[in-house]
Amino acid sequence: MTTPASSPRSTADDYLAFARMMLSRGRYGKERMLARPTVELMTTDQLTPEQKAASPFFPGIWGGHGWGLSASP
Repeated sequence: MTTPASSPRSTADDYLAFARMMLSRGRYGKERMLARPTVELMTTDQLTPEQKAASPFFPGIWGGHGWGLSASP
């Protein structure tokens, strides 16, 4: 049995802080939390054309998107 302190949950404030850090390319306030190459990897489309073609989702859903963050130029 897990307790709230050990369960993988987050709050809207946590997600907002993460999103702001991503928009700041890995910085949160004055501190660097993620290296720039890490943020670049996280915001780059990692799916191959073959994976996209085999997707059960509708055509074009993967255009310019990775795992939920825009990867459009």
